[in-house]
Amino acid sequence: MNREDTTIADYFGHRFARRGLSVRTQNNWDQGGDVLVIETKAANVVRIADQDGWTHGAPSEWPGGRVIVCPADEDSGTIMTGVLLYKSSGPGEFEADAARMISTVLEYLRQSGHLPPQEPGEVDESLALAHLALADAGWTPAPWDDPEDWRDELRAGHAAYLEGKAIAVGVHELGTLRRAAELGRFDPAPYGDLHEALEAVRHGCMSSWKRTPYGRVWVDDAK
Repeated sequence: MNREDTTIADYFGHRFARRGLSVRTQNNWDQGGDVLVIETKAANVVRIADQDGWTHGAPSEWPGGRVIVCPADEDSGTIMTGVLLYKSSGPGEFEADAARMISTVLEYLRQSGHLPPQEPGEVDESLALAHLALADAGWTPAPWDDPEDWRDELRAGHAAYLEGKAIAVGVHELGTLRRAAELGRFDPAPYGDLHEALEAVRHGCMSSWKRTPYGRVWVDDAK
């Protein structure tokens, strides 16, 4: 987390702005604070706020949050209307929760045609692992699912990736293997070079490679 990220709005705003998205805050008259608004090319906007409807709090005091898609002409700025894309299950774990929220928004924008389908050459480990966890659990709960059960599954799956199921993330498989060696998670010494090591890994049965818009992930399938 950077020093300039003193509020929730700062944290999210900086990360979306770096991707060329138009971001602003809008007063939420119904709940007494500001929501973060991400503009799209359509009549809808994406709004982010914490569970209290604000974004001026500190990340260290994160109570959980929500991502809503609603009409751009919603005067109040409330996040109580519109389509719910994501809702946290409770307070704590700000950075992991924020990564899931950002990944959800970016996937929505890609699926809606507001962003290109891939972002080649970009590696962002936190978003890559959040993307995998959301893809595994399903981007939103199915109609027959209990939302709390879905959130528990999502958090557990994400935690597993963060705790070692994801060995490394890179631009491509060779770069990911190199990154794993740099982190001390893979020993290339028994092999002639990294290309030989990569062939051995590919022919193994205990791991797999998963593509995300934020990098190629080497996954330990035994965990």
